[in-house]
Amino acid sequence: MELSFLLQQIRHELSLTQAEMVEQLSLFDDSFEHLDLITYSRWERNVSMPSTLRIVQLLSFAKYDKLAYLCKLDLKLSETKSNKFQKLADLHYQEEEVLLRAYYPIDKPNFIRYSATHPLADVKQIEKINAATSRVFDLPKTNLTERIAAAVKLQQSNQLFMVTCEDEEQRLCAHALYSVHDSSEKARLIADVKGFYRTPRELGVNKDKFLFSHTFTRFNFDWWLYNCYCMIDIICKNSDIKEIYCIVINKNMAKIYQNIGFELVEKFSTKIENTQGQSKLMSIKREDFLSNHGVITWIKEHQSFIH
Repeated sequence: MELSFLLQQIRHELSLTQAEMVEQLSLFDDSFEHLDLITYSRWERNVSMPSTLRIVQLLSFAKYDKLAYLCKLDLKLSETKSNKFQKLADLHYQEEEVLLRAYYPIDKPNFIRYSATHPLADVKQIEKINAATSRVFDLPKTNLTERIAAAVKLQQSNQLFMVTCEDEEQRLCAHALYSVHDSSEKARLIADVKGFYRTPRELGVNKDKFLFSHTFTRFNFDWWLYNCYCMIDIICKNSDIKEIYCIVINKNMAKIYQNIGFELVEKFSTKIENTQGQSKLMSIKREDFLSNHGVITWIKEHQSFIH
């Protein structure tokens, strides 16, 4: 689908003239602050194209499914920028052989994403996830019953997303966590990552949010791909998430994260074995991440996850 066609489609659905469309876009987001009628007209006539950041914001403005339309749109993507994201994927792929030697191979791993309508409530599974996090961050023993109840409530309110890899007998082989926090919590996360884990979560966040990706257990390349999809899907569906924070435990990977736009926020020490250097807390603006050409290329190449 040509972007020019999409723009006309959006404008006609909203019954706007080109001038009205420009005005509405400038009110919607700062990225359109200096947009004028001549520039917009050139977009609709396919004479020029907006930046990928503006394209993502256009999809937000129209309340379209970002993943679906980023796949449909015929965009001129930078090969250089796409290659930088591919290097991140390559590094994860190269680690697969090492990981398979470290873990017992599973013939048919089952990747499950738990949601608000289907939260993870299995006591044994949550206990294992809790134990793994406690080892990494040296957390004090807590009331497991209360922690499980809190985890279920956070999932139901879309403040916590759990992803697991299980074998045919439902044994937990890997897990990933994605938590949504109020922007006022960023300073506390940056100042003390361990303390951030020790403090009990509370229900309720304001409109300005950030996503914290704390994936500790790696499994194989397919697991990494699936978690990429999960994170992208979460931030696409929740436009109130303004920033992404993640923990990187490999110094080579940290450099590649920086190459695709992540910024180093803070270094800290953990009890994770065989890590190269200190663990690092890194962040990126949500729209910068979604408009990255490498991310868009990845989405187009992995449409099977969406379907």
